[in-house]
Amino acid sequence: MSPTAAGSRTWLTEADCDLDAFRSLVEQRTDPADHPSAERVEQNVPLYDSDRLRCLAISLEGRRSVQDELVRALSDGPGIVVLKGAFPDSAVVDAASEAFRALIEEERASGTARG
Repeated sequence: MSPTAAGSRTWLTEADCDLDAFRSLVEQRTDPADHPSAERVEQNVPLYDSDRLRCLAISLEGRRSVQDELVRALSDGPGIVVLKGAFPDSAVVDAASEAFRALIEEERASGTARG
């Protein structure tokens, strides 16, 4: 099915919003058994240790298993995962965070539109 045949999921209208459907989604409980590679599930969010995932993904079979689990978590499960230690060098994340903070402060100071 082409993306256009499925309809736009990017731009939602009021008619696309169903509070009861949303409520049923957010009230679902995440079963840890559905996320066997996760370190734990906390507040319905699977938490993964990235070093462990990297070890599991060394083999083709392990990599496919990890990818499958993450895709299922994002598409059919809670829709969110936490990857602890995803970036072994936190300086990269710190530099990006500082750049974003500087942009936000620049926008705030100039009064320009946010987003």
